[in-house]
Amino acid sequence: MCTPLKSWISAHKMLLAWVLSCKPTGLSTMQMTGKWNLPVAKAREIMNRSRPLPSVGLTVFVVLILGSTSCTPNSRKQRYYSSGQRYFAKEKYREAAIQFQNATQVDPRFAEAHFQLAQCFLKLGMWTGAYTELSRTIDLAPRNWKAHTDLGNLLLAGHEFDKARKEVELVLRESANNADAHALLANLYAATGNREQSLGEMRKAVQLGPENSALHLNLALLEANSGQFPSAEEHFKKAAALEPQSALPVVALGNLYGQQRRFPEAEQQFMHAITLETRTALASWQSVISPRTT
Repeated sequence: MCTPLKSWISAHKMLLAWVLSCKPTGLSTMQMTGKWNLPVAKAREIMNRSRPLPSVGLTVFVVLILGSTSCTPNSRKQRYYSSGQRYFAKEKYREAAIQFQNATQVDPRFAEAHFQLAQCFLKLGMWTGAYTELSRTIDLAPRNWKAHTDLGNLLLAGHEFDKARKEVELVLRESANNADAHALLANLYAATGNREQSLGEMRKAVQLGPENSALHLNLALLEANSGQFPSAEEHFKKAAALEPQSALPVVALGNLYGQQRRFPEAEQQFMHAITLETRTALASWQSVISPRTT
């Protein structure tokens, strides 16, 4: 068990034992009478054997006392949080979620741990958990704009358009150049049938976040739905270039080629996607080649 008090008591006992072990017992007669009762050579041997080493003993004591501070609640929550970040970077989202949850149990007001736990739940498709953790993050850190936009996207997916709009308006009021907020507003316009406004907001989002693969992908999907195939193709390719390990933009580009009956090019994209994410690519490929076999 990690308790500073027990560590201090243990260290204190060790120091006391060291002090007692260093007592020059062979000199007790000299201390009482002021006279040597031993030969000089023997006395020197006892002195050499019994000579204390205060610097070593005190160093051990101090190290043990200071070492106990590594078990404080703050250090424990940081240790859990750092572990969660390492798991998240390796895309081990379940393991990361456990560590972030541990951090929030140590400190229920640890806003960043709640936010990262929400990100894990989003990756795992655990929408209720994500909603709860994003709401908690906003309560603790109301200026975490990413938490607001993520929550807005969940509300949008749940067709709670008014609540989603409140989130995006709050972010844009405080952070007018927030690319994620413009993307959320674009998706909100699309969901309510405002196609032109949706395209305008998504293009603005891409201008603000030109290195964000997801924004290019979203814009390409909107353009494809609007029949703007050349521009959609350009943005699908840009999304794939920015995130070369993701099969999603590759599959989406293959679907676009399929819509235009450019089947050899579609096949090339799906074959490439198979190497990235077999299950998703095969399902999409089957949906595109089926018209060719009838």
